[in-house]
Amino acid sequence: MALVPCAQAQMVAAPSSQLQLKPTDAGTALATAMTRLAASPRDFDALIKAGEASLELEDPRSAIGFFGRADDITADNGRVKAGLGRAMLQLDQIGDGLRLMELAGNLGYSDFGLLADRGLARDLAANQAGAQADYAAALRLNPDDAKVIRRQAVSYGISGQVDLADKTLQPLLYKSDRAAWRDKAFILAMNGRTAEAVKIAGQVMPAQLATAIKPYLERMTALSPAQRAAAVHLGRFPPGLVNVQVASTRPAASAPVSTPAPLPPAPKPAPTVTAAKPAPVTPAATPAATAKPAAATAPAPQGGASVAQLPASAPAQRAVQGPPAPVPSQAPAQVASAPPPPPARPAPSPGISSRSLADIMAEIEIPQSELAPRVAAVDLSDVASLKAAKKKAQEAAAKKKAEAEAKAKADAEKKRLAANPARYWVQIGTGRNKSALAFTLKRMKKEHDVLAKQDGFSAAWGATNRLVVGPFKSLERAKAVEADLKKAGSDAFVWRSDAGEELEALGGN
Repeated sequence: MALVPCAQAQMVAAPSSQLQLKPTDAGTALATAMTRLAASPRDFDALIKAGEASLELEDPRSAIGFFGRADDITADNGRVKAGLGRAMLQLDQIGDGLRLMELAGNLGYSDFGLLADRGLARDLAANQAGAQADYAAALRLNPDDAKVIRRQAVSYGISGQVDLADKTLQPLLYKSDRAAWRDKAFILAMNGRTAEAVKIAGQVMPAQLATAIKPYLERMTALSPAQRAAAVHLGRFPPGLVNVQVASTRPAASAPVSTPAPLPPAPKPAPTVTAAKPAPVTPAATPAATAKPAAATAPAPQGGASVAQLPASAPAQRAVQGPPAPVPSQAPAQVASAPPPPPARPAPSPGISSRSLADIMAEIEIPQSELAPRVAAVDLSDVASLKAAKKKAQEAAAKKKAEAEAKAKADAEKKRLAANPARYWVQIGTGRNKSALAFTLKRMKKEHDVLAKQDGFSAAWGATNRLVVGPFKSLERAKAVEADLKKAGSDAFVWRSDAGEELEALGGN
């Protein structure tokens, strides 16, 4: 617990975590880092970025290779230790991963990815208080990360804070987050509210899957805190509690699974609460003591390992599960110190399911009953009327816009034609350079008296320009000027511009 405030205090200028990268971004980051490493194999920054990208791509072995090389270059680097710890966590080396991530915090390093994964490792190590502190710190850096929000809610559920877990999940449930609904079912189940958890499964899953998951939900209270975390986050269930049968035996699986329904873990705390005498130990310790005969019928090595964990987990779950606060808080301490009492009733037989927990978990969807209150009933005829009205309004608006555009275009064309009607001119030269045309006009005005009072213009003519004088009121007047110029030895001819054709006045006028 001493490491928790330390981790919070060290949350300073840490680089942003690669946990927030999208897979495509991680692939690009990895390719960029590899290019740099090809040129400089001991590029420390490139090694770290390659390792973090590998973590995001869920390739922990490659990540360990990159972070290991970086650790050889610079020992005791917090970011490197964090990367190594997160990679070990992905390889299911929980203890080593947690040790390295805590070392990273002790070295003064903290970022979103480290906090999120260290919280998960602490949950898997049954340190829910430390896990919740890490999740809270991570969410201060990225409040909208759905994965960390779900992990925090599950951690609250493991520690018995069901109302806080439900409050934490509410924003995701409102958004119809599939994984959040999955976690809600398991939070209810591990806290003895098996009937509600089974109801969610029945609402959201096909009948065969709902039947398959029922034995897991019914036995969640028998798990230790670490086992609960592994069941929810990793889809792993202790061997011997639920036997998975092949598909050919699936019809037989439904009968055993349905029979335990009247006996979920929820009724078990009742004897513990009512018997608040020296004898309350007896019903509370019954599951632990009676677990051994069940282990004898299970497969040899795995069953024994499973049962070895149950005595420690049963008292812990009683403290979490019992709603009457004072009594359950005392019962676990008495159970831990007292010798195992004789069995009060036969131990429940192992459950039977047609699928493993990992295969089932991802298939829980959103309960229709939860979606219903947020969906308003609508008359289809009203919908059709609204669509028709909307379409009519859109068509009217489009028509009005088209008419306005057509009118504006017609007015502009009318104005253009009025400003530039068809007229007669006399062409006296051509050229691309309009400045040169102005010089030519000035010279010809000096040489020909008939041009002295005429204005000069240029008109586009393919790749060049016309040099014209005018305009003339009639064709006859234009021809008269043409005749005078030809008589004086100049080349000239009459030209008629089209209506709307614009001419540019020259500076030599």
